[in-house]
Formats: sequence, structure tokens, C-alpha cells
Amino acid sequence: MTAEAGGGGQPRYHGGVETLLHDCLRALADGHPLPVEMGALDPDLRDVLARIQQRVDGEKARHHELEAGVRDIHRALVSLAALDFGVQLEPTRTNPRLNAAYVSINMLGEELGVALQTAERARREAVAANRTKTVFLANMSHELRTPLNAIIGYGEMVLEEVRDTEGAPEHWEDDLTRVLDAARHLLRLISDILDLSKIEAGHMTFEVEPVCPLQVLDEVANAVKPVIVANRSVLTTVSRTERPVLADRLRLVQVLMNVASNAAKFTRDGRVEIAVETVGNQVVFTVDDTGTGIAAEHLESLFQPFVQVHSDPRAGSGTGLGLSIARELCRRMRGDIRVESELGRGSCFPVALPAA
Repeated sequence: MTAEAGGGGQPRYHGGVETLLHDCLRALADGHPLPVEMGALDPDLRDVLARIQQRVDGEKARHHELEAGVRDIHRALVSLAALDFGVQLEPTRTNPRLNAAYVSINMLGEELGVALQTAERARREAVAANRTKTVFLANMSHELRTPLNAIIGYGEMVLEEVRDTEGAPEHWEDDLTRVLDAARHLLRLISDILDLSKIEAGHMTFEVEPVCPLQVLDEVANAVKPVIVANRSVLTTVSRTERPVLADRLRLVQVLMNVASNAAKFTRDGRVEIAVETVGNQVVFTVDDTGTGIAAEHLESLFQPFVQVHSDPRAGSGTGLGLSIARELCRRMRGDIRVESELGRGSCFPVALPAA
């Protein structure tokens, strides 16, 4: 494309003005030099191209500023995501929206910093309160268990004397039996609270070793059989494995006693089965009953502390800690406990632990 002077001193353009204008605009857009010298152009065209050049330069400057602003915002957000709330952006850009974004990010960082400090302070206070509660429960449990054991011991001695005394009123034995039952029940509740405090404080110790599942099965069955018989139900035990289970024997018996005692308590004129089998690399104990069962909406909260889902009067008073403690004990022994139940049909509690 060339330009040369024509008649009257006006420049002529080989290829036409439209083509020249197109090439000039394309060059401005791409940042390339103009295809002709500006001095060789018609004054009006030169003025138009100059304004366009100014506009293009302005847009490029704004574009570069926007890119730089986006990079600043990205770095700030990365810092906030890393919980670094000291980042501050200087709102000195010519773009008002970019400056507004800077101000918003600065405010967000400050608010998040305050929120984090508040949350951390609340966490420390909660930890301290929980530690205080745990120490209090442990101390009070020990203080209460000592006199309770004395009451139970002396009560049993007095009961034996009453039984050996001729002519003693019959209601004496009944009254003493009720006192002893209440004291033993209270002792069990205190023991549950003490266990919970130990678990929460991480002070409960475990001696995990290979344990014979058949011995555990017989011990639990013999312990709950009197209650099952008193409720006119049938107890069956099923042994499908002799493979040892890796567990703390005392804690394993505690877990199964809790589940089996519930089954015995809530099953009248029915059946309770305690079974053990090997499933893969686990030994699974199962307590299955035909008792009152549990409604589906209560199954999720069944293992939560201080939750009791039975409305049956046979449940008596309790802390609602038994199953919560049972699950914690199982998980500390690298196992777990589940529940399958249907209201009015009964419940099944599988307890799975690693096989030796």
C-alpha cells in the first residue's frame, strides 16, 4: 500500500481508502506499525486514526491494569485460603471496580482474622471446660463408688443375717433386696460415667491380646440368662468359629454384656441369640432378639451419649451411655458395632473385631 500526491496536493491511495483504513485499524488492533506514514494521510483520516490509536492505547492500559489486578486478587485469595489474614491490597488502581474489589478483599481478610481468633478462643475455652468436666466426673465417680461399695457390702451382710434369723419379718428381706438393687444400679451408672470420662480424656487403657471367643460367649450368656428366663424367653448360643479375636477381654465382655443385657431386658416371651463367627479377617459377635425393637428414626442417634430411645417402662432409669461407650470401646480396639432393628420385631447388634 502506497500513497502519493495527486492533483491539488491531495494524496492518492493505491488500493482505495477503505482498504487503507482497514489495514490501519488492523495494525492498531494488533499493535503493529501503520502500513503508511501518518504524514502521508489525509488530515481527516489522520485525525480519526489518531483518536483510534489513543482509544486503543487506553484500552490496552486498562487491560494490563485489569490483568495485574486479577493477579493481585488471586494471590490475596490464596493467602486467605492458607489462613494468612495479614494480606492487604492497595486500592490505587484507576479502575473503580478493581479498587472496590481490593477494599472488599481487605475487609474479608480482617473479618476472617477476627472470626478465626474468636473461634480459636472458643475452642481453647471448650477444651478447658471439657477437661474440667472430665476431671470432675472422674473425681466424683471415685468418691461416690467408695461409699456405695461399702453400702452394698454391709447390705449383703445384713441380708444374710436376716435370712438366718428365725422370726424376722418377711418384708425385711424384700426391703434390703430393693436397697441393694438400687445401690448396684447406681454403681453401674457411676461406672458408665467414669468410663465415659476416661474415654474422653484418653486415659482408658487396653490390653489387646488373642482372646478365645467361646469363653467370652459362655461368660456373657451365663450372666444374662437369669433375666432372660425371668422374662419367659429362650436363650440360645451359636458358635461358628474358634478363631481367637484380638481384643481386651475385659472391654469385650463389657461391650457384649451391655448389648445382651438390653436384649434380655426388652424381650418378653421371645428369643435371644448370642452367636460368634468369622467373617473375612474379623470375628463377629451377634446379639439377636425378638424384643420391642427400635424405630427407624431413632437408629441414627442410638449410639450418641445420654440418648435413650426406648419408651418401654422396662427400660428403667439410666444414663443412655451404654451403647455410646460400647461403640467407643469397639473402635479403640479397631472394630465397630452396628445395629439393625425394626419396631415390634426385634433388634440385631453385630460386634466386629479383628481376628488374631
